[in-house]
Amino acid sequence: MNKNLFNLLCKLSKNEWNEFGDFLSSPYFVKGRDYSELYAFLKKHFQKPGSTPDILKDLILKKFKNSLSSQTIENRLSEINKLAEKFLIQKNFEKNQVNTFSLLYEELVNRELFTNFSTSFSTNKDKLLPKSTADLIPYSRIIQAEGFYNRHKQDYPATFSLFCKQGDCLTAFFLDRLLYFATEFYFSDIYGIKYEAKRVKKLLSDVDLDSFFKLVTPDDSEFYKSVLLRYHVYNSIVNPENHSLIDIAEKYFEIIKDEISIDAKIDYFQKMQANFVHHINKGEQGFLNKLFDLMKARLDDGKTINFALLDYPSSEFRDIVTVGLRVREYEWVEDFINKYSGLLPAAFRDEEKTLALLKFHYDKKDFIRVLLTIKKHKLSKNHVHNIDVYKYKLLTNYELNYFDEVEAVTDNLKTYLRKDGLVDIQKTGALSFIRLLDRLVKLKTISSEETADSFIESVNKETDSLLDRKWFTEKAAEL
Repeated sequence: MNKNLFNLLCKLSKNEWNEFGDFLSSPYFVKGRDYSELYAFLKKHFQKPGSTPDILKDLILKKFKNSLSSQTIENRLSEINKLAEKFLIQKNFEKNQVNTFSLLYEELVNRELFTNFSTSFSTNKDKLLPKSTADLIPYSRIIQAEGFYNRHKQDYPATFSLFCKQGDCLTAFFLDRLLYFATEFYFSDIYGIKYEAKRVKKLLSDVDLDSFFKLVTPDDSEFYKSVLLRYHVYNSIVNPENHSLIDIAEKYFEIIKDEISIDAKIDYFQKMQANFVHHINKGEQGFLNKLFDLMKARLDDGKTINFALLDYPSSEFRDIVTVGLRVREYEWVEDFINKYSGLLPAAFRDEEKTLALLKFHYDKKDFIRVLLTIKKHKLSKNHVHNIDVYKYKLLTNYELNYFDEVEAVTDNLKTYLRKDGLVDIQKTGALSFIRLLDRLVKLKTISSEETADSFIESVNKETDSLLDRKWFTEKAAEL
């Protein structure tokens, strides 16, 4: 099965699957083909855990072997892939009302249907104000269409005024993109990521953003609401010592959050989360509570996190559990796991919930519950998940001083790592963990010439996992 089609279908929500079925039934988009049976088969099997392109291809060939040749099936899947791409285009078209009307108004004035334009624009103009950066370019086309309409009426002062308004709109878009790149460049420099952007960086160094945004107020223009938010967020990120700038960004977000798009909210939450994580990585543990509050705000918003995406691991779900445990909000975390794990895709819901419960019980030092949870859980087809479960079993037996069991589980994990289907990075990370744990056990049982200090010093060289480094360092320091 085409991997592009597989990946695309993996990203469809349950509701979008239903909409895609309606799309495939539309004679306007689909001419001379009936995809209903193949669609129903795909929909059914994408809801099952463990699906892969090769598995699905074999199932499709078996299902349709009496009615379609293998080449015809390949052709049909290729056609469905193209139709799925058209479906996404249509979804995006319908989602963005500003873009939809901008194309309509552009076409109306090009055809000199000025009365039609006037009627529609007067009815809809209040609904078309931009709520995000993505709206600014199509909105500039609406302004341009309105300008052509006024020129048709020979109202030249209004035409020129709209020309200036369009310039302001496009300036807002330009500055928003500039701030976006400036923020990304800042984080890239922090984490040593190499990139080539000398022209953009030169422009950034020459533009006096602070002076410009002193001229902008929240009510100054409909164009600058989300841009001003991005400026405040950027300012708080590049001036990490001035914590008051974070307060300014947070307060401004509260003022305009009901007036901006979901995409603008998501961008705010993601950038502030990266900001807080950077402070935490520098040792400013007070930002853990701010990060936890930010994550709870995203949950309360209800529209900026989609747990239903077929994207394993569900980093959003895992991050919330991890941060909640770091701030010791155990009751809240347990409630979150039970409430929100049901929103995860069926394909890996059990795996994610099990891993979250293992983290929860382990963090509470309820080690017997960890082992009981693992005992009830069957190995899945997901190698990453299984390795994580093995690691929690090893960590727990270490904490309980069950060193014989640590050795037995280590042997089981080594055997598992020889299975087909594991990629090198999975094997390398797990083997590195095993080596470090073996050395740590020897340190703890006083059967090693190595010292705790030399062990800690070597941990950073032995593993790329930040969580593994933290655990091994802490356990060695306890000895």
